[in-house]
Amino acid sequence: MRTILFLGLLAGGILFACSADADRAITISNEGRDAFSMKTTSQVTTNVQNPHDYSGSVYNVIYEAYFVDSTRAGYKSLGDIEDFAKSHQAYGAVEEVPFNADADSLALIYEASVSDMVSALGYSALSTSGRTSLAALSQELLALYQTENPYKDAYDVLVAYESSLSGNPQLTLQDKKILYITAAVLRNDTAIRKPRRKKDRDWELSIGHIAATAYGAGHSEAEAVVYGLGAAFYE
Repeated sequence: MRTILFLGLLAGGILFACSADADRAITISNEGRDAFSMKTTSQVTTNVQNPHDYSGSVYNVIYEAYFVDSTRAGYKSLGDIEDFAKSHQAYGAVEEVPFNADADSLALIYEASVSDMVSALGYSALSTSGRTSLAALSQELLALYQTENPYKDAYDVLVAYESSLSGNPQLTLQDKKILYITAAVLRNDTAIRKPRRKKDRDWELSIGHIAATAYGAGHSEAEAVVYGLGAAFYE
């Protein structure tokens, strides 16, 4: 299903542009080694051009662990997802600002996404240029999803998008951080994590997931992971 190799996290850490990111990569490599090795149905994707790449890696690992833990009493509720994420070994690798996830905000974002993508993205802290950028990416992925193109094509679009952010003068520093985090989570989330018939696509896409992740990313990497997980399991 995925052909992208999970390089670095298990063998020596991911190379990041700044020392703080490198330190955090070492944290993942050393403290999260067992968690990453326990992954089941998918491989983490990486992009060294994204200084927040590990946000997507951590998201993916926690998703995999939570997906199979369906015996939890509050399974799929945002509160339970938040508790599970915060207790997971890999969670310590992402930047966290203390927060309590708000299920009502997630519901508003997700429900808005069904009929109005622009409105859903408006819940984020992105500037007008930032929202325009993320909307354009979302539209490109939506158009691609209407075809039978494989996940590799979506991956290529996302990697190219991430690589373009640093040189975009219309984006603020906050925009870039939010978009880097969102793209990293999205890149890891688009591939499916359950068996499907061969005729089905090998990737998934949700505007609600994109908008919720961007909303969380405006606060911290940890909150992006939690809201992204909440949207992924939203019903």
